[in-house]
Amino acid sequence: MPDPTTSLPSPETDPRFHDRWLRHIPASDGDGWVLLVGVVHDHPSSLYRAAETVRRLKPSVLALELPQLGMPLFERHADRADSPPRYGGEMAAALSERGESRAVGIDAPNRRFVRELAGYVGSERPPLETVAGVLAGATPILRHALRYRVAAMLDARTHLRLVPDVPREFDVSADDPPEAQAEDEYRQLSRSRSLLGAVELPPDVLDLDRLREATMAARLRSLRSSGSVVAIVGQDHLEAVEKRVHGP
Repeated sequence: MPDPTTSLPSPETDPRFHDRWLRHIPASDGDGWVLLVGVVHDHPSSLYRAAETVRRLKPSVLALELPQLGMPLFERHADRADSPPRYGGEMAAALSERGESRAVGIDAPNRRFVRELAGYVGSERPPLETVAGVLAGATPILRHALRYRVAAMLDARTHLRLVPDVPREFDVSADDPPEAQAEDEYRQLSRSRSLLGAVELPPDVLDLDRLREATMAARLRSLRSSGSVVAIVGQDHLEAVEKRVHGP
């Protein structure tokens, strides 16, 4: 498949598939193509785009902006009868269409993140307070991933549905027309970027995001050796991950 986006709805027929949300990295040197799908977490438009992309393309690998520790919980959300899944947002929506695709969590915490962190400290020699800030920021990520795993274990053994993340609510639903969903999704994205643009983030927060993006990109470079990859990531990570998949 030269360009997988040609198998998706065109922006003219479905504005939820506007080019801003998609990044295609062609196959090369025996590696499969990668399609990055940007999302606004929990938004109905993003849920649809994630699920429909996986359903149509049937990739060899479905990669998600989740820690691998959290995958069992989101798979359980996806395998319930709710359509779209009631919990788990666009990640569960994509998993609900995974079929024979191998599903993988590519976000921190994982061994690759530890290697990226060690390389960052060794090569950039950041101030001690910045390193401490990065570690402090990474600790809640690990804690949250462990909550996912515990919730999945309890869900499997007791059928008690635990939801560590409360789904966000928006002014549109899956029942609204695609045009209304797409318009609200872009409005949410623009609002979020305006707020971030008005705030100067501390170096440790920026560096933690950079390390997470490097971790996800490195995992994608490894996974594409198995064939085609669809990766679902937050829209704010889309460009950085795309650049890093192309090279270090």
